[in-house]
Amino acid sequence: MKIRLEKFRGIRKAEIELGTELALVGQNSGGKSSILRALNAFFNFQEEREHFEASRHAFQKTSTAIIDLEFSDAPGMCDLPRTAAGGNSIRIRLKYKKAPNWELFENGVWQTPPQGFLETLKAHIRYVYIPVGRTETVFHWGKESILQEAVMTWMKDYTKKRDNISPKVADATSIIKERTFKGLSKHLRGLTHLNGSFKFELDYSTPPDYGLLIQDLVLRVVDGKTSVDISDCGSGTQSLAAIGLYSYLAEAFGRVPFSCRSKCSFRPLSVRMRRGFSSPMLSAAVADCRSH
Repeated sequence: MKIRLEKFRGIRKAEIELGTELALVGQNSGGKSSILRALNAFFNFQEEREHFEASRHAFQKTSTAIIDLEFSDAPGMCDLPRTAAGGNSIRIRLKYKKAPNWELFENGVWQTPPQGFLETLKAHIRYVYIPVGRTETVFHWGKESILQEAVMTWMKDYTKKRDNISPKVADATSIIKERTFKGLSKHLRGLTHLNGSFKFELDYSTPPDYGLLIQDLVLRVVDGKTSVDISDCGSGTQSLAAIGLYSYLAEAFGRVPFSCRSKCSFRPLSVRMRRGFSSPMLSAAVADCRSH
């Protein structure tokens, strides 16, 4: 796989070939995160759209950012036009100035890609970006929490063949309803002071299942008798935990030949490529970077 970048964030021009594993190592503001963000823009554009629109990804205000990816040895089942007839390479680029513009290279010419090309590509290769800021969106329980998504995904898979948990939850909630809700409903009816045979009934809005008990979970690091919330741990431990959560979700979504690890105290940034597409080992990495 080859990455070509032009005028994206602080990168004037760069060309990188990926092997089975690649480490991005360099000084601060050297462009490491920019490469990862460029890949995220290519594979998951909606996550980066607001940054494009706010010109945070612009090299200069009037410049056009280009993110160009070439996949070598694409599998035959990937039904996308090749760069050359009879070849195995697929080359696609994203150009952004005021709006995104996608192009596919075929027989020496850049053309409009077929409808649904990204979905076709993602059936064989996916990219997961692990952001540096991780506490709020990753570990705190809530609608956009990665921890919550991982737990619910695991539970869904665990109960896929047979859900032995929800019936027990339903039994427990029936006891609560009969012993407590019923009394409150009756008391409310008495306070209404209206004639008629109607009554109130307090009930669950949806049939209770295991989701009722999975609320406000926290991830803790346990070492012997010591237990510490992940949000109170160091950045290195948080990074490794975040990598585990993102990796599990990527794994659960299907084939994930391509993933990324963000900043971590214990190891450099790295990009990993798994089975599906192959490419030569790293041969060159040249970037003209400026402070951004």
